[in-house]
Amino acid sequence: MNTHTVSRTEVLRQRFYLFRQLVKRDIERRYKATFGGMAWAILQPLLMIGIYTIVFGLIFKPRWPAVESPWDYVLILFLGKVPYLFVTESMAMATASMRGHINLVKKAVFPLNLLPGVSLGSSMYHSLIALAVWVVFFVAIKGAVPWAIIALPLLWLPLILFCMGACWVLAALGAYFRDTDQVVGTINIALMFLSPIFYPSSSVPHALKLVMMINPLTHAIEWSRAALLWPAHLDLTLYPLLLAISAVFAVGSLFFFNRLRPGFADVL
Repeated sequence: MNTHTVSRTEVLRQRFYLFRQLVKRDIERRYKATFGGMAWAILQPLLMIGIYTIVFGLIFKPRWPAVESPWDYVLILFLGKVPYLFVTESMAMATASMRGHINLVKKAVFPLNLLPGVSLGSSMYHSLIALAVWVVFFVAIKGAVPWAIIALPLLWLPLILFCMGACWVLAALGAYFRDTDQVVGTINIALMFLSPIFYPSSSVPHALKLVMMINPLTHAIEWSRAALLWPAHLDLTLYPLLLAISAVFAVGSLFFFNRLRPGFADVL
């Protein structure tokens, strides 16, 4: 192994260590000075699933094809909400990632492209905890362990890559335009209703089918539900295409971020 390869490996190792430390610090800062501390990372999804159980399982009792038990609907709904929260939380945090670290932006040698990734890493941490809560709820209802959950990282890979690209774009735009926060907030609300969280994608009118298809959340939600609840209906025909598109988008977004990066220090 030549010196160039060794130095590159060392740089990657150092950046991965720095990334882990930044994510850890971001998570700890979120719960700093709170009475519950890190326990809130578990309490929040527990409270959420409790609210869904009461509202959708006992009061509204909505219909879902081939689903009769209100508890099954809670499982379906909460499983759809986890990737949504992952995406929206990542994007909301990414818009302010440059403004929130002005001291690092001023340092010419700091790898700023890690900061939007910290937003994604922190959101992924909370999503994993929410999934753990979902598994406990599933076991309590079904009396079995959904082993297919270990496949979720692979099923979510196109969504993760797309979200990482979105975070780079939003972080760059957020440094120049404060309005980005408001735009992202509106987009996140729209995503809640344009993603099959509260309804199956099969019930979407034909006029909106295209909107649902280009929404990366649609596929992550549908694949997650199919893998964990209805394995026979898991259709990964579009997976290679979506993975390729998401990878290209992520690379293009990083290029976009790096092109705008030289002006960050001037506008912040």
